[in-house]
Amino acid sequence: MEKDIKKIVNYAKCFDKKEKISILHFLLSENKNTVENISKVLNIKSSTVYKYLKQMIKAGIINQRKLPGKKGKLQFDINEVSFTINQKVIKNIFGLENTGKKLIIFDVDDTLIRRTDIVEELSFAAKNAIKEAKRIFQTQGIPISMAPKELFKPDWIHSKYGNSIEWYMGTLLGVAGVPECKIKEDLIRKYVKEYYNNIESSSTNCKLFEDVKPFLEKMKSETYFAAMSNSSKKSIIKMLEVNDILTYFNKEGNLLILGGDEIVKSKEVVQQLIRMTDIDIKNVLLIGDTGADIKVAVEAGIHPNKVFAITRGITPLEILKLIKPKVKIINSLLEIKYI
Repeated sequence: MEKDIKKIVNYAKCFDKKEKISILHFLLSENKNTVENISKVLNIKSSTVYKYLKQMIKAGIINQRKLPGKKGKLQFDINEVSFTINQKVIKNIFGLENTGKKLIIFDVDDTLIRRTDIVEELSFAAKNAIKEAKRIFQTQGIPISMAPKELFKPDWIHSKYGNSIEWYMGTLLGVAGVPECKIKEDLIRKYVKEYYNNIESSSTNCKLFEDVKPFLEKMKSETYFAAMSNSSKKSIIKMLEVNDILTYFNKEGNLLILGGDEIVKSKEVVQQLIRMTDIDIKNVLLIGDTGADIKVAVEAGIHPNKVFAITRGITPLEILKLIKPKVKIINSLLEIKYI
C-alpha cells in the first residue's frame, strides 16, 4: 500500500499546472519527442519542460530514452501507469486515518443493558435510610414515616430516570419527613454508597439487549464508543465485561466510560468524553432512552439530528414523542444504517 500511496501522490503532482497537462497532451498525440521540440511547439521554456518531465518520470507517467550518438538527445514518451486506489489509500494520502472517526456516546442503563436491579437496590437502600432516620429523629420528637409504597415501585422510579442517585435518596428522605440538615446529608451519602456497593454485585446479572453487539460490531471500524451512566463506573465496567462488550469502549487502551460516582450524568459528562476522544462534536452521536439523556446531549452541543431516543419499554413512547427539541426515535440500534 505504501508504494501505491507514493505513486498517487507523485501522480497528482503531475496535474497541478496547466503546462504539465499541455505536455502530457502533446506526448499523447505526438509520442517520442525531445525537450527542444516540446518547448518549441508549446512555447514553454526548455528548462521548465525538462523540470516537469523529470517530475512525470518520478511519477512513472513518462519514459526517458537516450537517442543514439555521442551527444544523444533525450527522448520522452508516455508510459503505462497502474496502482491500487481505495478508501484506505486515500485516507493515508491526506492524513485522514482518524479524522473520519465518529463517536457514539451511549447511556448504559436500559439503553445497552436491561437494568432489572436498579429499582430493587434503590428501594432497598432508601428504605434503610428512612429506617435509620426514624431511629435518629425519634429522640428529637420529629415524626418520620416510611414514604408511600408508590415511590418504591418501578413506574415512579422509571419516570424519574436521569436524576442522580443522590436526588432519589434526598427526595425519598424528604417525603418521609426528614428535615434539611447535616443528618440528612450524612444519610444521603451513607445510603448512596450502600446503593453503589449493592448495585456492583447485582449488575453482573443484567443482560445485554440483543441488538447491541451486532451494532457495535458493524460500526467498530469507523466509530469510537463511549458509555455514561449514573451507576458507578465499577458497575458499568462489570456489566460490559460480563456481557463481553467492554473491549469496544476504549481508545488506545483508555476506557471511554464515566459513571455517576465520578460525574453525575450531565452535559459535563458528554463534554469530557468528547475531550477524551478528541473527536469534533459534529461527528458525535448520543443514544439514550430517556428525556434526560436527550437534554444532556443537546445541552452539550450535539445537534438534535445526531441524538437518538431508543424505545426499550421503560420510558413510554408517548413521553419520548414529547421531547423537545425533536429527535429521532428508534426501536433498535440496527435502524441506524450508517453514520
